[in-house]
Amino acid sequence: MRFFFDENIPPRFAAALNALGEGGKLWPEIVHQRHRFPGGTDDVDWIPALAAEADWIIISGDAEISRHMLERKAWLDSGLTAFFLGSAWASQETWTKWTLLNSWWRTIVKDARYHPQGCGFIMRRGECTRMDIAAAKVEIEKRIAKVAKQNQAGG
Repeated sequence: MRFFFDENIPPRFAAALNALGEGGKLWPEIVHQRHRFPGGTDDVDWIPALAAEADWIIISGDAEISRHMLERKAWLDSGLTAFFLGSAWASQETWTKWTLLNSWWRTIVKDARYHPQGCGFIMRRGECTRMDIAAAKVEIEKRIAKVAKQNQAGG
């Protein structure tokens, strides 16, 4: 198990948690997206690449992955566990973000170890809420079918 921070989380947060984790003694390695992929790499490109390696846990400051159709489908299809830091994350100042991530970190590590691969969690207001993945997969397939039907009717 390894943690992957997307580009919506400052790289120095990954470096700080790696240092505090004593080189993997307290929790697994943390890798930031910028150390694996060029800046601006689309979610639909990096998520399947990580899935091919299978043991990644995504920590995302990008609420779009959990909401936008293509990004959500890429994540759901990947089978990777993901923790989404909530929609208010992006608007916070750096120190507030660090405080939030630090307050959630033990819960994230515990839930990543305890739950099977492929789970999804949303972190908000000090709460870690597990997502209903089966319902999310059904919902995204319905949305894709609806868009495909609209595209056929319009073209």
